[in-house]
Amino acid sequence: MKTIEDLFFGRNIPYDSPSLDPAEYRRLADKIAEAELPLYRSMTGEQKELYNRYLDCCADLSDAESRDAFIRGFRLGVRLLLESLADNPRICANLNP
Repeated sequence: MKTIEDLFFGRNIPYDSPSLDPAEYRRLADKIAEAELPLYRSMTGEQKELYNRYLDCCADLSDAESRDAFIRGFRLGVRLLLESLADNPRICANLNP
């Protein structure tokens, strides 16, 4: 039950750890900043406001997609576990009365 306890007490936060290699993550973030900065500097105040609203919406969508991917992955893991246990009658003897 250690994993469940770690989740409960906040010691294991799956979405808090990037799965990308830190160097690769940094490279991609730098690439985005390199493309975005000249664009942002060329904008008027109204365009910057619109662009910031756009970025907020993109972040909300990304959060929703990450949450959905986590849920689907977790459910798939549970299904795999249940199927692997169901194929072993000694383990699941008490599940089939």
